[in-house]
Amino acid sequence: MSEEMKQALRSRVFGTHRYWFARGIGLVQFVARNTAGDETVVKLNEYEIVEPSNDYLPLAVGNSWIHGWVDAPQGYIAKERYRVAANEGEHWYLENYRYILK
Repeated sequence: MSEEMKQALRSRVFGTHRYWFARGIGLVQFVARNTAGDETVVKLNEYEIVEPSNDYLPLAVGNSWIHGWVDAPQGYIAKERYRVAANEGEHWYLENYRYILK
């Protein structure tokens, strides 16, 4: 891979990420800005908490969150869904899927 190609890839992948969490709910907003200056904003649309908690990331099997991309291209809907699928001791397992609809 050429150095030019590597630099182009780095400008898309590296950058800054900012996260906002709410007690008892979890991640409510995420902003990613790459070194090329592109920004992606993802906000919480829906959530379900099966066991109330005062934690910033409430973990209980069945908790789920659906986030939407605020800056999806016009005519598209982009969402991400997370669900706590299982817990084994100190290990928590999340299901995740993303989709884009036109």
